[in-house]
Amino acid sequence: MILKNTVFILLTFASIFASSQDKKSIIGEWKVISIDNGEIYLNTKTDSVSTTTEFDKKYSNKVVRQDAIAEVRGFSSKNEFVFTENSEFQLYMNSKRNTKYLDGDYEFTSDNNLKLKVKGRTGKEMQKELEFEFIDNLLLVKFKFLATRKNKPTEYLLERIK
Repeated sequence: MILKNTVFILLTFASIFASSQDKKSIIGEWKVISIDNGEIYLNTKTDSVSTTTEFDKKYSNKVVRQDAIAEVRGFSSKNEFVFTENSEFQLYMNSKRNTKYLDGDYEFTSDNNLKLKVKGRTGKEMQKELEFEFIDNLLLVKFKFLATRKNKPTEYLLERIK
């Protein structure tokens, strides 16, 4: 019985420690290396773009298609996400950090989910949800921030800056 209790206590501490490590791992400054909004995938490292068949049919005019891709590139490809130890969250348009898309606080609702209470550039207060997971040293964020396709979140793959 003592052995069972000891094993249970050790497993409990291990799971708490693992959970707190993930929560602390998100703290830092992150830049976008890829974006997938369900219709357009953009890789900022290779400057490559791919689109779905559905997108290609919807935007069959070459100029309109390029405009739609340019919009995603312009509004998302240079974004920087900041998560502080004080549970503050900022989303910047680019590395110059002269334009803040969102500014506010975050709280964990589970090990891989955050609730954001933020203000947009217009001062409008919003509640947003953000799901995340770590893939090697990268952070995958699923976030309904930009226009979403079929009510799915845009996926941002982020690389740590600091």
